[in-house]
Amino acid sequence: VPGIRAEVIANGVDVDYFRPGGAQQTAGNLVMASGMNWFPNKDAVLYMCDEIWPRLCARMPGLTWTVVGSSPPPRLLDLAATDSRVTVTGFVDDVRPYLDRAEIYLCPMRDGGGTRLKILDALSMAKAIVSTTMGCEGIDVTPGVDVLLADTADEFVEQVARLRSDVGLHQRIAKAARELAIRRYSWDVIGNQLATVYRSLTAA
Repeated sequence: VPGIRAEVIANGVDVDYFRPGGAQQTAGNLVMASGMNWFPNKDAVLYMCDEIWPRLCARMPGLTWTVVGSSPPPRLLDLAATDSRVTVTGFVDDVRPYLDRAEIYLCPMRDGGGTRLKILDALSMAKAIVSTTMGCEGIDVTPGVDVLLADTADEFVEQVARLRSDVGLHQRIAKAARELAIRRYSWDVIGNQLATVYRSLTAA
């Protein structure tokens, strides 16, 4: 459509609602949060079950893994039944306590499109995040600054190990994540951008 005018307004997050709650982090606790009735989320959790979690356990046996969200697949439930380090909550009314207590947020997504809203929630809650490149699509993250990227199972292990062994890196990533959410994705910022578009249309 030659000459079309288009404006892009990013998805946002309520940075007052999703904020660090001050809970004591559980050392070694990894968290994933998503509804698993959507194939890309189900694929991500099964990828974690089959490829990433065994490697993580071999490298760092003291880890725990919490999976929050509806429709957990049978393979995940079977793993939780036989591995006491794995907790599956199912649907919860409030995801914030689980994010708040976790040491690291994981997003091993390999499929799908659109912005991962749970990544925005995790950024806003100042979580150190390890994600695939695809998992961060549409979000203006800077690898090594406010997120760590991993696109293979072995890379997930390495990035989790880096965050666990380097307290300074963990703190810097988490702090920068919260700052990014406030600076770029808060409702105030998104709302002002949208209002500017509306004002320009009415003035035309």
